[in-house]
Amino acid sequence: ADVYEDSLELTVGILEAVLPDNGQYVSTAYPYPSLKPTSRTEKRTFRTVVLENPYLKATIVPDLGGRIIRLLDKRTGAEILPVESVLPQPLGLRVTDNTGIQMRYGNIDRRTAAGLRGVEMPQGIQIRYGNADRHNALGTVNVQPVPPDDEEDDAGVWIGEIGVGLSFNAFISIPSDAAELKIELRMFNRLLANTPYNGGLAIGLPDAKANVSSVHDLAHGFGFVAYSKSRDCGLSIWCDDAETASARHNAGRLLFSRFGPKAKFSLGPRQLDTWRFKINPLSGLGSAPAAAPDLAVEVSSKGCRIQAHRKLVNPKLLVLTRAGQSLESSLTVLPELIHEISFETLPSKAQEIAVIESDMVRLRHHIGARFAPLDSRHISLDEVATQETKSRLQPKPTLLQQSSLLPTLRSEALLLKAALMSGTGGRPVEAAHHLEQALLYNSEDHLAWWHKALLERALQPEAAELADILNAHFLAPLEPALRAESFLGQSQTMVRDADPILAPLEEAPEQFIEVACALLEVNFLAEASRFLDEALRHLDLPMLHYLQAYALLSGTNMRVDAAQHVQAAANNGFAPPFPWRQTEINALKALEVAFPGDPRIKQYLLGATLYKGPQSILSTR
Repeated sequence: ADVYEDSLELTVGILEAVLPDNGQYVSTAYPYPSLKPTSRTEKRTFRTVVLENPYLKATIVPDLGGRIIRLLDKRTGAEILPVESVLPQPLGLRVTDNTGIQMRYGNIDRRTAAGLRGVEMPQGIQIRYGNADRHNALGTVNVQPVPPDDEEDDAGVWIGEIGVGLSFNAFISIPSDAAELKIELRMFNRLLANTPYNGGLAIGLPDAKANVSSVHDLAHGFGFVAYSKSRDCGLSIWCDDAETASARHNAGRLLFSRFGPKAKFSLGPRQLDTWRFKINPLSGLGSAPAAAPDLAVEVSSKGCRIQAHRKLVNPKLLVLTRAGQSLESSLTVLPELIHEISFETLPSKAQEIAVIESDMVRLRHHIGARFAPLDSRHISLDEVATQETKSRLQPKPTLLQQSSLLPTLRSEALLLKAALMSGTGGRPVEAAHHLEQALLYNSEDHLAWWHKALLERALQPEAAELADILNAHFLAPLEPALRAESFLGQSQTMVRDADPILAPLEEAPEQFIEVACALLEVNFLAEASRFLDEALRHLDLPMLHYLQAYALLSGTNMRVDAAQHVQAAANNGFAPPFPWRQTEINALKALEVAFPGDPRIKQYLLGATLYKGPQSILSTR
């Protein structure tokens, strides 16, 4: 298996950005510009990350939200995802936010708008936080290729972003010896507050029909199949925690979410949700097959076609005829070939088949049986399971119930205490103790590990890299605060050039603001000011100037320097990233008092009233 960088030329629709001070602004887009389609298109070359093995080639576009835009089944030459122009458009969908509450779109009739930003691009396989595409679904995500150590290892790539309250790190990988793509989603609530959540995947397959993978119990549970008869290809998809998985096929997309589309669920404060998917390409089978995690079988009264996704060990085919005869045949099933078997010579017509591997039934199928279809209504695997299967499925509690309320509240309280004792003039030893206690309740909080590393560095400036940072790296490899910590851990120099350590953050400017606010929230004012000074060498953003002015006034009362940053922000005009965090709003309000004649500050504060989501108690205390 291999991972490498490449490029891809796509015909894209040109979008027009609409700012919050415009009457045509779609208010649910905040804190991003809303988007409006135009009639213009152009060809653009996008950088890509490619995962490839002898059977499969997956192409990921970092600058289109990290979506998988191509999935080539090399065994048959079939492009599983339709190859078409990338034309974002208002799809005419009625959408809700993650809580299920219907939303108004500024002055735009919500019946003619789509998604949080006014348009959605349905092509490819993309990650979602809720029932609409992410705010950054057409923006840039961070990427980190992970080459295999040897020929037998998986090749992979981490992709990640900082969203509005939520963030994700996803590992997409491909094995060396199987036609499959694996996706591990790590969805994280960055706030010390409950945040609406219904994460999952959206897969654009407009010409496919979707159904449940089998009409019989499977050894590894149920999955879903989407297959285009006109293109003779499709895919099967499998996930862990299938008991609560919700799937539907709507407006040409196969949609997977943690819960149903009308469910009202949240991630608790600093809660991590990990969800794993496996996707298998299907092609050359003639029609939608019955599927199992390692193979698919298209069956008719005349014969069957078997497409394996890996080499099967000692496989056999069992055929039950209508006369009650049971026939068995050994098979040689390889992932690179479609194995065809004729039923023409059977003594009577075939009624049911089973594929067995090493004495385990991998797949059964009754000829002529109809699969349970997917449509715009959501369906959970529990709904389609047989009574036998249902007896094995244990009801799974909601995510909030899963991490019982008491540990969540204790962790939240301890993190707040640690923040109050951190930073300039604080009590770092006590703060570190509170963080240790908080991590006993929630060891998956990578921001708490990062905060603890900040405190340890304050206590032991010359110490080598600590286990706290390594723990944070393991949980969230693309977390921008970890790059900031690498920068802050260096000795200060008089060099005025931009530090290359922070250069990757330039691709998604929101990351600079997120890190600065995180430092301010835990009272590390000097570190925040140093980081902001460096960030402005990389990108000249208005909110970076405002946050630096706030840090200077709060820490050292350097009013003249603060005034220079306020003026620099005003000179940049009204531009994104727009403020939504309470720390940003607190900074703007403090600056409005200090500099009452500045109209730009008032303009940003007025725009921030469009944000209606949760706020972390760290910034509202």
